[in-house]
Amino acid sequence: MKNFSFKAHHLVAASLAIASFGVLASTAQADRLADVKKAGILHCGVVPGVPGYAFPNKQGKMVG
Repeated sequence: MKNFSFKAHHLVAASLAIASFGVLASTAQADRLADVKKAGILHCGVVPGVPGYAFPNKQGKMVG
């Protein structure tokens, strides 16, 4: 019975930790969205040379 209690304790602790991470992540994303809206522009990165994601156009500028 002690082994079951130990496992149950860890299951509850892990569940609470996962739930906490979800709340923190959503708060961080909300802050980031507010920053983008405030700036009025979205800066994104590209992976150069990976067709479908980004590739150089005729002028050599990365697009995609």
